[in-house]
Amino acid sequence: MTGHVEIRAARPAEYPAVLETVCAAFGERVRPYMTAMLWGDPTLTTEDIRVAAVDGAIASVVRIADRPIRYGTATLRLAGVGAVSTHPDYQGRGLASRVLEDAACSMRERGYHLAMLFTGIQPFYARLGWTAVSEPGFRVVCSPLPRSGEGLGEGAAPRPEAPIIRPFDQSRDLPAIMRIYDAFNAGRFGPYLRTSAYWRCAHSRERNIMPSLVAEQSGEVIAYASTTPPGNRLILYEAACLPGAGDAFDPLASAIIGQAQAHDLTAIEARLPPGHGLRRAFQHMKGATVEDRSHPGMMLLPLDLPALCQAAASQGLPDWSAPLKEGAARPVVYWWPDHF
Repeated sequence: MTGHVEIRAARPAEYPAVLETVCAAFGERVRPYMTAMLWGDPTLTTEDIRVAAVDGAIASVVRIADRPIRYGTATLRLAGVGAVSTHPDYQGRGLASRVLEDAACSMRERGYHLAMLFTGIQPFYARLGWTAVSEPGFRVVCSPLPRSGEGLGEGAAPRPEAPIIRPFDQSRDLPAIMRIYDAFNAGRFGPYLRTSAYWRCAHSRERNIMPSLVAEQSGEVIAYASTTPPGNRLILYEAACLPGAGDAFDPLASAIIGQAQAHDLTAIEARLPPGHGLRRAFQHMKGATVEDRSHPGMMLLPLDLPALCQAAASQGLPDWSAPLKEGAARPVVYWWPDHF
């Protein structure tokens, strides 16, 4: 198949065709997410959807997301790359590679420091200069599962003044959750600087940004945890607390075990970094085994090395990639709901 190929930004009037191209490549399961991304993400600009148009038809797509992240006390302008897809009628012509190269040029021109994506086909991106970085995590195995509220180790038993664990209520809890997120992530490497608009937008809701459980003490929400709806597996993908409120992770761990138990699940997959308080809470539970895991789907592309090196120097790091290396004392943390 031949035709005139144009690599450029998509026009807003072409977004329905962009949606159909991505769905043709990945299936109907992505339609709700892509719809929310195209029409419900307040960060989207007219330069962010890069396409290959063949004789005017949208054939290949790459999306760029403006995602500034914390780098210790500094801030990096991160470009999240997603929705990389080519319509089946146009596959095998190298269009995706060309659009990715165009996207990298656009990101550099617009002042981004670093690009990030998540993929299961790392060799393809490695050929274009991307580097794989593992996301830390762990797995909690309980067989049989202890009853919710039981099985806490010595020194972790619930106390009368222990926080109450209840379901998240967006109408009253969201302001507290936003404050907890900001306080918990201060000084970390990688978390997105979420705005109020981002918390509330359709795109973020589609990515399950809202917590499932909160810990409340003396009428104040002091911690939260986010899990996927239990089905064949339970994934714990975010948890945070106010400074000094780490004890709230003990009853949260028990409640998450209860969620798994209610669905006859014997394992919980957690996308939390090493040293997280909720990991320690699971370790204190009798009958629970915590196994370290890493998830290799993250890939990075440096866009502005001088700026990255300057940011590393400002944090006292030997080089900009220090928090990104396997086993780093301060690993990069990019929370699940912010994946592109």
